[in-house]
Amino acid sequence: MRRTCLMILQPIPNQVADVLHSADAVALVQVQGQKLKNMILTVRRAGWGLAVIETTADGHFVMFAASAVHQGNLVGDVRRWTKEFGYEFHLKLPDQEWPTPTPDVFVLPDGREIEIGNVLTIGGNFTQWGLASSRTLPEGLVRL
Repeated sequence: MRRTCLMILQPIPNQVADVLHSADAVALVQVQGQKLKNMILTVRRAGWGLAVIETTADGHFVMFAASAVHQGNLVGDVRRWTKEFGYEFHLKLPDQEWPTPTPDVFVLPDGREIEIGNVLTIGGNFTQWGLASSRTLPEGLVRL
């Protein structure tokens, strides 16, 4: 019998604009459905913290960042995952800033404006365990 991995995401404050204006390297990848869950697990296994950006157009981006010191590791992971999975990453290097016309909107390098609906991160172990058997989740939490 195959067990599926339960994943619960919980809301966090929207600080996307701060990250995109920081001196950190940032990777963003747009994924949906099972690919979203797989990308979250892949990023977590590699040791990166992450945020999931839900757009107002029902899209999802996985965002993870590294300080300038660890930029090479982040770029290496992005290259490997692009080859392995065929994902299209957007990469912001430490000397770059991406436009954020408002705190809830950022602009990708290809010119697309992304409106943020919600920012989530993977729930802690206690949250995962405590809500695993719950049929309905408290408001704001998302089950993948």
